[in-house]
Amino acid sequence: PTQRVAPSGTRIQRIGHGILSEGGVVFLLAFAAYLTVALLLDFHYHAFQGDAVSRTADGFYVLHSGDPHLAAIGFVWNPGMSLAVIPILLFNSLWPALVANDLAGSLVSALCMAGAVYQVRSILAEWEVRWLPRLVMIAIFALNPMILLYGGNGMSEAMYLFTMVGTLRYLLRWMHQDDLRSLAYAAAFLGLAYVNRNESAAAAPLVLALVLLLSYSRAVGD
Repeated sequence: PTQRVAPSGTRIQRIGHGILSEGGVVFLLAFAAYLTVALLLDFHYHAFQGDAVSRTADGFYVLHSGDPHLAAIGFVWNPGMSLAVIPILLFNSLWPALVANDLAGSLVSALCMAGAVYQVRSILAEWEVRWLPRLVMIAIFALNPMILLYGGNGMSEAMYLFTMVGTLRYLLRWMHQDDLRSLAYAAAFLGLAYVNRNESAAAAPLVLALVLLLSYSRAVGD
């Protein structure tokens, strides 16, 4: 049988609907806010965090050191942020500020923190929190001064929050729906969190204990 392919116009419409959905608008507004903070820190105040610069530098060494290779990231920091900035650093020759002003790291932190806001919104929506209190709680999280700061300063906290909130979202979905795919997503997010920060290792045994206890309870109940 001939497989029908969706017209390109239909795909574009779906993308447009996704961008204009509540989740898409929340993500874009959050990203705009964190990008504004990033530009102010990097170009106006010249406020560069040592950890952020070091992680971007590790990604830079992979591409532009005297001996370009992936192991140039080294073993000082978890490699998550350094790996994430590498695709952006491919354009460093076109815009040197990506490295000189650590804009590459700031872009990654802005995207990740906007992703964390999106995950918070998704948790509230999936648990059927009404739209007004949902938007209020999203705003309280997204506009917290510390969230704004770490959303634009290029450090690893934004990626850490994104992966941990993603873990929570899919773990809650699995608890509610007993959906194995959601459990796999939660495990993937938790693994990515460890690639970024060692602190996430403390969550792993807690998640494992919860999954084992709830799985046993469901099996006994059946």
